[in-house]
Amino acid sequence: MSPYTTTILIGREESFMKKAIVIAGLLICVACCTPLFSQDDSDISFTQEYIASMTKKPGPDRIKAFEAYVKKYSDTSQKFTRLAYYWIAMDSFQIQDYAKAVEIGKKCLGFNGYDKGEEARLNLMLGNSYGVKKASVYNKDLALKYTNAAIAVASSAQGLNDVLSAAKDLKSKLTTPPPPSESPEQKMKRLVLQDEDFSAAIDAYNKMGATDKDNADIRRMYGTALMRAGRLKEAVDVFKEMLAKDPSGTIAYRLGQAYADMSKKSRSAFDPSVRYLVEAALRFDAEDNNSNEKIAMAKAEHQLFTKYNYFSKLDQYNAKV
Repeated sequence: MSPYTTTILIGREESFMKKAIVIAGLLICVACCTPLFSQDDSDISFTQEYIASMTKKPGPDRIKAFEAYVKKYSDTSQKFTRLAYYWIAMDSFQIQDYAKAVEIGKKCLGFNGYDKGEEARLNLMLGNSYGVKKASVYNKDLALKYTNAAIAVASSAQGLNDVLSAAKDLKSKLTTPPPPSESPEQKMKRLVLQDEDFSAAIDAYNKMGATDKDNADIRRMYGTALMRAGRLKEAVDVFKEMLAKDPSGTIAYRLGQAYADMSKKSRSAFDPSVRYLVEAALRFDAEDNNSNEKIAMAKAEHQLFTKYNYFSKLDQYNAKV
């Protein structure tokens, strides 16, 4: 999982809109590290439109909102304009649009005014983007350049241990060659988790013998590769079979994720996605894995809100305030 993967914990239906606005306001205060209405950012509409954009669903919707924002408020000496560009870069990375993440991220680093945390995270995001082998922007030298920059910035400030740890881990992956002889399990994990070369992982699995194919860890990596490669029906079949043999939170969550991806094109996939994500939360709870329990439940709630169009209701609410 990327160090930028963000979990959104969504409240109940009746309090969702209120909480979203409060959370967005807090994010702005934290990011700016100055009073909300400073001398440069005192225009009310300037601030309200930033808040409205921030409450959009992370990903394409929020990218579109912030792109409209920076077109309207183009002065990068303004704090919120710089932050809007920052979130365009980060959200582009999250949806695996690495070329756009690199373009906007490098543009951000040319602005003055980011704090150390934002600067370190931008460099780490660029290191990650350049380090994805399947990406059109793949460049190991540039990946190392920005990763080293992230390490340098994070080392120079307090409270950035998470960024520092992630950057050091990324540098290790970029500089450590694969072992001369890998076990089938090691190879699958490297191809899926490190290289993100999902086609190669699928090919490698298909060439394995029956014993290796039945290995639970190898098969889980195979299912993940199918899912990330967009072969969702096959991924669902793999994870259903695995869940019958191993009723664990991890497998139930993978199955819920696969259905969630299918729901982007088929509404019939919403219900099974919620079902398996809730099952994953319950299984994580039984396994005393509280953090993953919260992630699974938040994802299930997000699917329900998407199915019943609550995000559109939030947009309508924001347009009135």
